[in-house]
Amino acid sequence: MNFHLLHEAVAAVCPIHSVRVGVIADKSTWKIDFKQEATDEQRAAAQAVIDGYDTSDSADRVRQTSRNKKDALAKFSGDDDVSIAVRAGLSATGGVLILNDNVLVDKINEIIEKLNLDIQKLPKFQRASPQARAALFAAELQKE
Repeated sequence: MNFHLLHEAVAAVCPIHSVRVGVIADKSTWKIDFKQEATDEQRAAAQAVIDGYDTSDSADRVRQTSRNKKDALAKFSGDDDVSIAVRAGLSATGGVLILNDNVLVDKINEIIEKLNLDIQKLPKFQRASPQARAALFAAELQKE
């Protein structure tokens, strides 16, 4: 069980200092250390997260994949050519490259490297607009 992901899930609904897990299979041994400003509603929401938290490895993998996707998208939130191309490619593929931990970032880096090599060889692409580069990137992602 990934304790960091548990902390993130609880902290997303309530201000907390920490979550302590006693016995993983016995949630009555799990304790939340709330920050002083936590409201009753937030405390109830935090407890609901604990009560419904799936401790299985497969659930952790799903949560980690979701987190990796958010992190990768945040990394490419700018207005530079690469960020625009990555977002276009993800949009074109529906994000299907999110298969497991780090596949997205590895695949993006691989395609960017390949495209940069191709672009260096082809002078017309060196002057390509961001939209043209985005289309090229999206086409490469769809081939995968």
